[in-house]
Amino acid sequence: MILPDVRQAVRSNLDDMQYDATKIDQAINWFQNELFNNTRTALMETSATLNLAQGASSVALPTDLQVILDMTVTSPGSAYSINKNKLDSTTFAQRYPDYTGYSQQAASEWAVYGRSLRFSAPVSAATVIRLDYVRRPVPATLNAPTLEAPDQYFELYVLGAQARIMEINEDFAEAAQIRGNLDPLVTTFIRNEARGGIISGPTIMRSNRRRMGGRFGDPYGWF
Repeated sequence: MILPDVRQAVRSNLDDMQYDATKIDQAINWFQNELFNNTRTALMETSATLNLAQGASSVALPTDLQVILDMTVTSPGSAYSINKNKLDSTTFAQRYPDYTGYSQQAASEWAVYGRSLRFSAPVSAATVIRLDYVRRPVPATLNAPTLEAPDQYFELYVLGAQARIMEINEDFAEAAQIRGNLDPLVTTFIRNEARGGIISGPTIMRSNRRRMGGRFGDPYGWF
Protein backbone atom coordinates (compact mmCIF):
# COMPACT_ATOMS: atom_id res chain seq x y z
CA MET A 1 0.00 0.00 0.00
CA ILE A 2 1.51 3.30 -1.08
CA LEU A 3 0.78 6.93 -0.35
CA PRO A 4 -0.26 8.08 -3.89
CA ASP A 5 -2.89 5.33 -4.20
CA VAL A 6 -4.46 6.19 -0.85
CA ARG A 7 -4.33 9.90 -1.70
CA GLN A 8 -6.25 9.36 -4.94
CA ALA A 9 -8.87 7.28 -3.19
CA VAL A 10 -9.31 10.00 -0.56
CA ARG A 11 -9.72 12.58 -3.33
CA SER A 12 -12.37 10.38 -4.92
CA ASN A 13 -14.26 10.12 -1.62
CA LEU A 14 -14.05 13.90 -1.22
CA ASP A 15 -15.35 14.25 -4.81
CA ASP A 16 -12.45 16.62 -5.49
CA MET A 17 -9.63 15.16 -7.58
CA GLN A 18 -7.66 18.42 -7.21
CA TYR A 19 -7.71 18.50 -3.40
CA ASP A 20 -4.34 19.57 -2.03
CA ALA A 21 -1.98 16.58 -2.05
CA THR A 22 0.14 17.83 0.85
CA LYS A 23 -2.89 18.16 3.12
CA ILE A 24 -4.14 14.69 2.22
CA ASP A 25 -0.70 13.17 2.77
CA GLN A 26 -0.55 14.81 6.21
CA ALA A 27 -3.97 13.39 7.08
CA ILE A 28 -2.92 9.90 5.95
CA ASN A 29 0.19 9.99 8.11
CA TRP A 30 -1.70 11.44 11.08
CA PHE A 31 -4.24 8.62 10.86
CA GLN A 32 -1.46 6.06 10.58
CA ASN A 33 0.09 7.49 13.72
CA GLU A 34 -3.30 7.43 15.48
CA LEU A 35 -3.81 3.81 14.48
CA PHE A 36 -0.45 2.52 15.69
CA ASN A 37 -0.43 4.62 18.86
CA ASN A 38 -3.77 3.10 19.82
CA THR A 39 -2.95 -0.50 18.89
CA ARG A 40 0.21 -2.42 19.71
CA THR A 41 0.81 -4.73 16.75
CA ALA A 42 3.31 -7.25 15.44
CA LEU A 43 3.67 -4.97 12.42
CA MET A 44 5.68 -2.56 14.58
CA GLU A 45 7.83 -5.11 16.42
CA THR A 46 11.57 -4.99 15.81
CA SER A 47 14.90 -5.53 17.57
CA ALA A 48 18.11 -3.59 18.16
CA THR A 49 21.52 -4.39 19.60
CA LEU A 50 22.76 -2.27 22.51
CA ASN A 51 26.48 -2.30 23.29
CA LEU A 52 27.97 -1.26 26.63
CA ALA A 53 31.70 -0.99 27.12
CA GLN A 54 33.12 -2.33 30.38
CA GLY A 55 32.49 0.27 33.08
CA ALA A 56 29.51 1.86 31.29
CA SER A 57 26.35 2.39 33.33
CA SER A 58 24.00 3.73 30.65
CA VAL A 59 23.25 3.30 26.96
CA ALA A 60 21.14 5.21 24.44
CA LEU A 61 17.83 3.74 23.28
CA PRO A 62 16.79 3.57 19.60
CA THR A 63 15.27 6.84 18.43
CA ASP A 64 12.18 5.06 17.06
CA LEU A 65 11.41 3.19 20.28
CA GLN A 66 7.84 3.32 21.50
CA VAL A 67 7.44 0.36 23.91
CA ILE A 68 10.06 -2.04 25.29
CA LEU A 69 9.00 -5.69 24.94
CA ASP A 70 12.05 -7.56 26.21
CA MET A 71 15.73 -7.09 27.02
CA THR A 72 18.14 -10.03 26.86
CA VAL A 73 21.83 -9.94 27.72
CA THR A 74 23.45 -12.04 24.98
CA SER A 75 27.09 -11.46 25.96
CA PRO A 76 29.14 -12.17 27.99
CA GLY A 77 28.19 -15.71 28.94
CA SER A 78 24.88 -17.47 28.38
CA ALA A 79 21.93 -15.33 27.38
CA TYR A 80 19.53 -14.20 30.11
CA SER A 81 16.56 -11.85 30.17
CA ILE A 82 16.61 -8.76 32.37
CA ASN A 83 13.14 -7.60 31.36
CA LYS A 84 11.65 -8.26 34.81
CA ASN A 85 14.47 -6.26 36.42
CA LYS A 86 12.98 -2.96 35.33
CA LEU A 87 12.43 -0.30 37.99
CA ASP A 88 10.49 2.93 37.67
CA SER A 89 12.73 5.99 37.60
CA THR A 90 11.81 7.12 41.13
CA THR A 91 12.52 3.74 42.71
CA PHE A 92 15.76 3.46 40.74
CA ALA A 93 16.94 6.89 41.91
CA GLN A 94 16.16 6.06 45.54
CA ARG A 95 17.75 2.62 45.43
CA TYR A 96 20.80 3.52 43.32
CA PRO A 97 21.56 7.23 43.83
CA ASP A 98 25.20 6.73 42.80
CA TYR A 99 24.63 4.19 40.01
CA THR A 100 27.77 5.30 38.15
CA GLY A 101 30.02 4.82 41.18
CA TYR A 102 29.15 1.38 42.53
CA SER A 103 31.33 -1.70 42.10
CA GLN A 104 31.09 -3.16 38.62
CA GLN A 105 28.75 -6.11 38.10
CA ALA A 106 26.80 -7.94 35.42
CA ALA A 107 23.84 -6.01 33.95
CA SER A 108 20.87 -6.43 36.26
CA GLU A 109 18.35 -3.83 37.45
CA TRP A 110 17.66 -0.93 35.12
CA ALA A 111 15.38 2.02 34.43
CA VAL A 112 14.50 4.21 31.49
CA TYR A 113 15.65 7.81 31.86
CA GLY A 114 14.95 10.16 28.99
CA ARG A 115 16.02 8.33 25.86
CA SER A 116 18.51 6.01 27.55
CA LEU A 117 18.79 3.05 29.91
CA ARG A 118 20.47 3.36 33.30
CA PHE A 119 21.86 0.30 35.06
CA SER A 120 22.21 -0.19 38.81
CA ALA A 121 26.01 -0.30 38.51
CA PRO A 122 28.68 -0.08 35.80
CA VAL A 123 28.91 -3.35 33.88
CA SER A 124 31.88 -5.57 34.72
CA ALA A 125 32.55 -6.62 31.13
CA ALA A 126 31.69 -5.49 27.61
CA THR A 127 27.99 -6.28 27.37
CA VAL A 128 25.66 -6.87 24.43
CA ILE A 129 21.90 -6.58 24.90
CA ARG A 130 19.20 -7.56 22.43
CA LEU A 131 16.31 -5.13 22.77
CA ASP A 132 12.94 -6.24 21.40
CA TYR A 133 10.55 -3.32 21.08
CA VAL A 134 7.59 -1.72 19.36
CA ARG A 135 8.77 1.04 17.06
CA ARG A 136 7.05 4.22 16.00
CA PRO A 137 5.42 4.33 12.56
CA VAL A 138 7.45 5.93 9.81
CA PRO A 139 5.64 8.71 7.91
CA ALA A 140 5.23 7.95 4.23
CA THR A 141 6.70 10.49 1.81
CA LEU A 142 6.99 10.94 -1.94
CA ASN A 143 10.46 9.39 -1.82
CA ALA A 144 9.44 6.57 0.57
CA PRO A 145 5.73 6.10 -0.19
CA THR A 146 5.10 2.70 1.41
CA LEU A 147 2.70 2.83 4.34
CA GLU A 148 3.06 0.63 7.42
CA ALA A 149 -0.02 -1.59 7.03
CA PRO A 150 -0.47 -4.18 4.26
CA ASP A 151 -2.79 -3.73 1.28
CA GLN A 152 -5.78 -5.38 2.97
CA TYR A 153 -6.17 -2.26 5.13
CA PHE A 154 -6.45 0.14 2.18
CA GLU A 155 -10.03 1.16 2.97
CA LEU A 156 -9.11 1.66 6.63
CA TYR A 157 -6.47 4.21 5.65
CA VAL A 158 -8.71 5.96 3.13
CA LEU A 159 -11.58 6.45 5.58
CA GLY A 160 -9.20 7.31 8.42
CA ALA A 161 -7.53 10.05 6.40
CA GLN A 162 -10.88 11.35 5.20
CA ALA A 163 -12.15 11.52 8.78
CA ARG A 164 -9.05 13.44 9.85
CA ILE A 165 -9.58 15.97 7.05
CA MET A 166 -13.19 16.51 8.09
CA GLU A 167 -12.20 16.94 11.74
CA ILE A 168 -9.46 19.44 10.92
CA ASN A 169 -11.99 21.36 8.82
CA GLU A 170 -14.36 21.21 11.82
CA ASP A 171 -16.98 19.38 9.76
CA PHE A 172 -17.76 17.19 12.74
CA ALA A 173 -21.09 15.78 11.56
CA GLU A 174 -19.47 14.41 8.41
CA ALA A 175 -16.48 13.21 10.41
CA ALA A 176 -18.74 11.34 12.84
CA GLN A 177 -20.48 9.60 9.96
CA ILE A 178 -17.15 8.53 8.46
CA ARG A 179 -15.93 7.37 11.87
CA GLY A 180 -19.03 5.20 12.14
CA ASN A 181 -18.00 3.44 8.93
CA LEU A 182 -14.41 3.34 10.12
CA ASP A 183 -15.10 1.65 13.49
CA PRO A 184 -15.65 -1.91 12.18
CA LEU A 185 -12.50 -1.63 10.05
CA VAL A 186 -10.49 -0.62 13.12
CA THR A 187 -12.04 -3.52 15.03
CA THR A 188 -10.94 -5.90 12.27
CA PHE A 189 -7.44 -4.44 12.30
CA ILE A 190 -7.21 -4.92 16.08
CA ARG A 191 -8.55 -8.47 15.85
CA ASN A 192 -6.05 -9.42 13.15
CA GLU A 193 -2.93 -7.56 14.19
CA ALA A 194 -3.03 -6.61 17.88
CA ARG A 195 -0.77 -7.92 20.63
CA GLY A 196 -1.20 -7.48 24.40
CA GLY A 197 -1.31 -4.09 26.08
CA ILE A 198 -3.72 -2.60 23.58
CA ILE A 199 -5.78 0.52 23.84
CA SER A 200 -8.69 -1.09 22.03
CA GLY A 201 -11.08 0.78 19.80
CA PRO A 202 -10.75 3.91 17.72
CA THR A 203 -9.94 7.34 19.05
CA ILE A 204 -13.09 9.35 19.75
CA MET A 205 -12.95 12.93 18.52
CA ARG A 206 -14.69 15.71 20.45
CA SER A 207 -17.12 17.75 18.41
CA ASN A 208 -16.15 20.98 20.17
CA ARG A 209 -12.42 20.60 19.49
CA ARG A 210 -10.67 23.77 18.38
CA ARG A 211 -8.09 23.86 15.62
CA MET A 212 -4.49 23.89 16.76
CA GLY A 213 -1.29 24.63 14.90
CA GLY A 214 -3.04 26.16 11.88
CA ARG A 215 -5.86 24.92 9.69
CA PHE A 216 -4.13 21.64 9.02
CA GLY A 217 -1.98 21.52 12.16
CA ASP A 218 -1.84 18.09 13.80
CA PRO A 219 -3.79 18.41 17.10
CA TYR A 220 -2.21 15.25 18.45
CA GLY A 221 1.50 15.63 17.76
CA TRP A 222 3.62 12.81 16.48
CA PHE A 223 4.70 11.44 19.84
